[in-house]
Amino acid sequence: MTLPKLVWAKVGRYFPLVAKKLPFESPELRFAVAWSPPLSNDKGHMWFRTLIEKTANQLRENLDKVTTNA
Repeated sequence: MTLPKLVWAKVGRYFPLVAKKLPFESPELRFAVAWSPPLSNDKGHMWFRTLIEKTANQLRENLDKVTTNA
């Protein structure tokens, strides 16, 4: 099974998983959010998009703190 480091860090607390580096290079996973244009100026939707962006940035910053066994 292949998991992003942050997912492994959370799930690994509950299951006896072992992290190994892939024996090959893999492309970076990129995530995107899309919404209907009429929601672009909706205050609630704007708040939610900002929350998603802040959370994603925090996860990105914390990624360096996650360690794996080689």
